[in-house]
Amino acid sequence: MSKSDVGISLGLLVLRLVGGGALLLAGWLKVTGNPLAFALSIESFKLVPSVFVPALTYYLPWFEVIVGLAIVFGIWARPGAILAGLLYIGFILGLGSVLVRGMEVDCGCFAGLFGTESVGWQTIGRNVVLLACCAGTVFFGEGRFALLRDGVEKKTIGEVDPAVERETSPVGET
Repeated sequence: MSKSDVGISLGLLVLRLVGGGALLLAGWLKVTGNPLAFALSIESFKLVPSVFVPALTYYLPWFEVIVGLAIVFGIWARPGAILAGLLYIGFILGLGSVLVRGMEVDCGCFAGLFGTESVGWQTIGRNVVLLACCAGTVFFGEGRFALLRDGVEKKTIGEVDPAVERETSPVGET
């Protein structure tokens, strides 16, 4: 593995650690934290009927943990990054909705780890960065530092397919 391959794989690892790690941390803090506080946070957004709040309170954090683990450890990282990206898009839309409606709402993102965090442009910006990390994983792959490649032979940045290289070489060269 050349130095550039190592650098690229390290960059892809950082994308996975940031995009998946944030989801894993947020989910785990909600799983081990106060479910009532998270339920109140979900309800305060006024985006879903109250009847769905208990299910979201229980299942969303576990979904975040499982998807985050898949991305961080590189186990089906691309499908995990797609699911995480969809979550981040949903979070961005929900946060944006709160801002547009002029509501003062506690984010509930990291279960109070960083204190009470009101929804603002910084929370939307953070989710956009996390979405970009997941998009990088989707488009460029999990890199070499993954426990399980996606099972489909994909080229990462800088890799050349030998078959294509042979087809494009000038006639007479081998």
